[in-house]
Amino acid sequence: MEEPVNPLLYVLAYGAGFVAQASPTDLAGMAATIEEAIRYPGFAFVNVQSPCVTTARRPSKSRASRPSANPDGYGPQPGGPPRRHGSRPAVREKMHLGVFYRNPEPPPTYGDLVKERQTMLSKDALPKERILDLFIKK
Repeated sequence: MEEPVNPLLYVLAYGAGFVAQASPTDLAGMAATIEEAIRYPGFAFVNVQSPCVTTARRPSKSRASRPSANPDGYGPQPGGPPRRHGSRPAVREKMHLGVFYRNPEPPPTYGDLVKERQTMLSKDALPKERILDLFIKK
């Protein structure tokens, strides 16, 4: 009665910086996708589609039983603009594996902002040797 929920469409719509899909039927590809997601500087989402353990023993024509690589023309384009909206048709079709979207210019991470703030504040900071002088009356 209801359409199935597609988590990839949700995270694309919410603006995730890295969106991919993998399957344990391709362990090497899944490991590479997860490693790429971990190395991405920001929020990364990897949907892992596991085959059904009940029907996996018999031949099935379901779309989840026949994953394929992400088709050309969808997903991140090296050196090109973000393709968040261009990834949606591939997400709606049969199950494709791989990276659907990778923001080529991710916003700064929390760690980057902390380093920037510390650098800015350290310009006016007293040397360690003079900090105690603030608390001693002369």
